[in-house]
Amino acid sequence: MMDMPTALNRVEDILRTVHLGLWVLWTESRWLLGPDIGYQRRLTLMRRRRDALQDEVARMATLADPRREQAAGDLSLLEEDLRRLESDRAAHRARTLAPLRQRFRWLA
Repeated sequence: MMDMPTALNRVEDILRTVHLGLWVLWTESRWLLGPDIGYQRRLTLMRRRRDALQDEVARMATLADPRREQAAGDLSLLEEDLRRLESDRAAHRARTLAPLRQRFRWLA
């Protein structure tokens, strides 16, 4: 005998779908607006500084400026810090998303 969908079953399915949708919306918004925003601001500032240093080093290369060594050293340190911060950000994002992936692994 086949189960016929009743109004109660339809309401239950709708509520389950709404609950799942709200859960996904909450976790996505928490991920998008959460702790990652601090990383994004620092990364943006560091990238701007890196671009400015690259321009300065390129300009000094044609002028044989004695400060070129200092600027090139600052640039290499900044690029290393930028790589480290991006790595920390990726690890933090993976830790943040792990519970979400675990919860919805059946969707994959």
